[in-house]
Amino acid sequence: MIAGGDEKKAESMNKDYQTQLNGMFLAAQANAHRRTVVYEAEVPKEAAEIIEDMMNRGLNVEALNILKSSATKIGLLRTPSAKKFWDQIPNPELDPFGS
Repeated sequence: MIAGGDEKKAESMNKDYQTQLNGMFLAAQANAHRRTVVYEAEVPKEAAEIIEDMMNRGLNVEALNILKSSATKIGLLRTPSAKKFWDQIPNPELDPFGS
């Protein structure tokens, strides 16, 4: 339940989240050759601010390393090889398109 007890808003937010999750799942499946992983992580607020700043500056590899080291909880969407791919990233050399 979201703050304030607005059940309709909570239901709408959950439906939107599930729609986004389904889209991410399909994208991960379609791009498995790029070692795509759909994950959800909980990080302390301070770490989240650092991660967001790094991503805004294009420091995505560094941001993911901080996320992985500071996360208090990580959930992986169950796709084939998700755990294996999670353990392998970040590693730009594994991306066949050299992002």
